[in-house]
Amino acid sequence: MTDDREAAPATRAQRWLRVPKAVVVTVLGLALSAWLIPAMTRQWDDRQKEHELKAGVVADMASVTARALVGGEAFWSGERMTAQEREQLGRQWALSALGIEAQLRTYFSSSMVAGWQVYSWAVDRFINARSVSSSAALKEAVGSGVALDPRVADAAAQLLVLGETTTGPVPTFAVDASSSTKINDRKYLDRLKAMLSPEMTRYEAAPVVATWPALEKGLLGFEQAVADQVLRSHATGFSTTTKDLLHDLLP
Repeated sequence: MTDDREAAPATRAQRWLRVPKAVVVTVLGLALSAWLIPAMTRQWDDRQKEHELKAGVVADMASVTARALVGGEAFWSGERMTAQEREQLGRQWALSALGIEAQLRTYFSSSMVAGWQVYSWAVDRFINARSVSSSAALKEAVGSGVALDPRVADAAAQLLVLGETTTGPVPTFAVDASSSTKINDRKYLDRLKAMLSPEMTRYEAAPVVATWPALEKGLLGFEQAVADQVLRSHATGFSTTTKDLLHDLLP
C-alpha cells in the first residue's frame, strides 16, 4: 500500500515532465503578452498624444506671440494706433496668455508655469498694455518660490538687462509711475531681479544700448526658451517613461 501511495505523486510529476516544451513556452508567451501588450500599447498611444499636446501648446505660444509683437511693432515704429486698437491688443494678449497658462497648469510643472507668467508679463510691457492680469502673473511667479528653468532664466535676465539701457522710443520693463495698474510692480520686479541675479550679472558686465527691435528679439528668444522647456518636459497624465511603464505593469 505504501508503495502505491508514493507512486501516485511521482506519476503526476512525470506527466508534467512529459508536457511538450513548446506548449509551456506558448502558455508563458500568452501570459506575458496579456500582461505586457496593454502597457506597451498605452505607452505608444500616450507618446503620440503627448507629442501632439506639446506641439499644440508650442504652436499656440508662437501664434499669440506673433500677433502681440506685430502690434508692438506698429506702436513703437510710429504707426498711429487708436486708443481702442491699443486696448484691444492688450486684451487679446491677456486672454491668450491666460489660456496658455491654463494648459501649462494642467499638464506641466510649476516651473514652466512661472516661466510663462514672467514671459507674458514682459510681452504685456512690450505692447505697453500694463494690464492688471500681467502684474498678477508676475506677482504669482516670483511669490511661488519656484526656480525657473536655467534657459528661461537666462533669456529673462538678458531681456531685463537690455531694457535698462535703451535709446529712442522703446518699451520699458521698469515701473511706470503713471500706470494705473494697482498691483505694486516695483516690489515684484525687484524680487524677479533678485531671482535672476546670477544671470543678470553676466549680461551687465557687457552692457548694450538697445532699441525696440533688440527688445523684440530678446522676447522671441525668451519665448523659444519657454517652448523648448515644454518640448523637453513630461506631460502629466501620459504614460511615456520607464517609470510610467513599471507603474502600469503593477496590479
